[in-house]
Amino acid sequence: MLKNALLPDGRVADISLADGRIIHVGTTLRADRTIDCTGLLCLPPGAVDMHVHMRGGGETQGYKEDWTSGSQSALAGGVTTVVDQPNTIPPPLTGAGAFQERVAEATRDAYCRFGINGYVSEQSDITGLWEAGALAFGETFAAASSYGGCGLSR
Repeated sequence: MLKNALLPDGRVADISLADGRIIHVGTTLRADRTIDCTGLLCLPPGAVDMHVHMRGGGETQGYKEDWTSGSQSALAGGVTTVVDQPNTIPPPLTGAGAFQERVAEATRDAYCRFGINGYVSEQSDITGLWEAGALAFGETFAAASSYGGCGLSR
């Protein structure tokens, strides 16, 4: 167990490990060995890229990253988790169905771990997206963006 570990978000917590994997972050669990991490920053094994645009689905230009090429490139650079932003074609992820299709595509094609954010617009089903597993809600557009769409009207 790693005790009093400083996490990237500023919290100090205990990190419990078993078989080389993190099994709990928070309160202390029983452990055979404890390492005091007071004053030490503990990072996950590998970097996390919190803002990627993986193309795919109906977008087939061939020169843009998709889940396969983008995740392979991420791993080559030491990034083990990517978080996809929702301004892509097929249309933005405004509902649970589109979100689940995106997750299925990433599950099939990604070589690294991933998270997917939901899209924020007047058409978005925020509750449905959250229940479907959206990591966060990003790319709130107040004006035309990538494909001429506007996330929010005045």
